[in-house]
Amino acid sequence: MIENLKAYQQKIALSLGLVAVAAIGFYGGKSINSKPLNDAQLPSVSASSNYTQTKPAAQTDVSTAQTPSEPLNCEGKIKGSSTHKYHMPGGVFYKKTTRPIACFDTEAEAKAAGFIKSSR
Repeated sequence: MIENLKAYQQKIALSLGLVAVAAIGFYGGKSINSKPLNDAQLPSVSASSNYTQTKPAAQTDVSTAQTPSEPLNCEGKIKGSSTHKYHMPGGVFYKKTTRPIACFDTEAEAKAAGFIKSSR
């Protein structure tokens, strides 16, 4: 048995090292920052450093003319979909576009709004 251990000593050491590194990586990350810090727990920075704390700008919601639960009524008009493609009446995807985000009277209006024509 000792002869077998000596023959495979390097492979055994490498295997144990791999297992140890994997365990440290897997279990070690769980203990770091397990609790989120609040502002009172953040480390203070001295006034002599060049550090300035910046807070992200507050995001504002983009308001839409109608709520998502109320789809636009574009029957007979050109429909603009959420993929920014416009669908012409009679087109393959016209009836499948059930929640258009915009309605247009002409193709020029749709193109001016940044929409591209559907390939079908």
